[in-house]
Formats: sequence, C-alpha cells, structure tokens
Amino acid sequence: MKKSIRYTNDIVSAVLEVRSLNPLIDKNSRVFSYAYELVAKEIKSKPNEIDWKNISKTRFNNLQNSTENLPGTTTISINDNNFKTVKSHSQKQSGIKKVQFPYLTKLCLLFTINKLRSTEILKKNNISEENNDKTDSVSIIGTLDAIISLYKQNDSHSMAKLNKIKHILLKEDIKNDVE
Repeated sequence: MKKSIRYTNDIVSAVLEVRSLNPLIDKNSRVFSYAYELVAKEIKSKPNEIDWKNISKTRFNNLQNSTENLPGTTTISINDNNFKTVKSHSQKQSGIKKVQFPYLTKLCLLFTINKLRSTEILKKNNISEENNDKTDSVSIIGTLDAIISLYKQNDSHSMAKLNKIKHILLKEDIKNDVE
C-alpha cells in the first residue's frame, strides 16, 4: 500500500530519531514501514501490551531537532497486512471508527522510538551486568562523585536532588531488608 504523508517537524524529528536508534535503516522513507512492521509484530505477539491512549499522550518534545531539509510530502510504502493489523487494533482499543493515517503513523513512530530506546537501555544494562566488579566499582565511584558535587553546590535545587536520592536509597534499603 502506498500513502502520502506530509513531513511536519514532529514527523521529521521522529524519523531522524528512529534512524539514529536503528542505523540499519538507510532511508527516511523506510522508517515508516519499519514502524508499522514493529507495531504489527508487537500486536500479534502481545496484543494487550500496546496501550494507544498512553502512546497518544507521549510527546515529540524530547526528540532530535531536525536540521534536514526534507520535501513537504512523500509517498511511503507500507505492508497492507501490517497497516490493517495496526489500524484495527487501534480502532478496537480506542473506540474510534475512523483513524486518520497521519495520526496513526505518529503513534507508530512514537511506539517505535520508545521500543528502540527501551531495547537500547536493556542492552546497556546487560553489558554492565556481564562486566566484572571493577567496572561496577568505577560506576559507583562516578555516581558518588556526582552526589558529592551536588552537595558542594549547596543550592536549593541541588539539595532537592539530594533529598530525592536519599528517599530512593531509603526505599531500596527497606526493600532489601524485607528480601
């Protein structure tokens, strides 16, 4: 299926973000089919995991700023089955009879970005778990150094951050005592 979509600032930012998170995507136009494919696979494997209302509340504000000069509109190709899967799931869950293509595409891009970011975070954590205790010690020392620099700043913003860290640590300590 071929559809046209207008490159808004949000769409351009999302496309650039997906490409930066997945360097295997070599063209901007392929980002859209990738996003629909990823969402369709997720719907087929875990249909209850995708919450369109929460995805729709996500904003594009923390994405890359676009400096690329892209055309006003472009034609994109999306697998028919992927599009139908995503569209019907969205309609069932949201209760909206007619879902607009640009809106659905934005939601797919947001889901894809969140999925790629969470995958990237998990990979980073797995790498640090595989490293030896020396690497973990270095990480802990770096964290303590950041906490000490907050303490030395001695302003209200830094003290608020330190209090938040203290509360988090106290909660973790209580959880560890229970276990």
